[in-house]
Amino acid sequence: MIYYYACSYPLASASIVEKGNWGRICRLEPLSSPRLIMEMVFENIRLKDFPERSSRFDCNFVCPNIASLRHFVVSCGRPFDLLYEVEIVNSGAKMLETDWTLPSSTHPNIKVLEEVARRYWNPGIVEEKVREVLTESSIRITKRLP
Repeated sequence: MIYYYACSYPLASASIVEKGNWGRICRLEPLSSPRLIMEMVFENIRLKDFPERSSRFDCNFVCPNIASLRHFVVSCGRPFDLLYEVEIVNSGAKMLETDWTLPSSTHPNIKVLEEVARRYWNPGIVEEKVREVLTESSIRITKRLP
């Protein structure tokens, strides 16, 4: 199956993107970082209520369709990102399709953020343009998109 990926650096076809880069970045954040606090709340809810789900710290994030990827890049202010078509390296890896708009440090308090995290880890119907897939697999670049 084809998925879509964005990053700010050029990658050649057949390049492998290892899982867990987001976790690497988060672990370097200052302890007072709103982004780190948000991620820790999400991780706490995952561990407590959805332990079968893969940690955001140990995954790759891809989109199941090009519309979702393009919406992500524009909405998140990433004008320099390059867009790629990718494939999952390990087809047996755990995956979760959910809403990429939910993880945000703009929620008013921890209680609200915990409820949002529960919706993230147990998604209902997710609007097409905000779908992301977490995968425990590395991904392989198949081609760069225009």
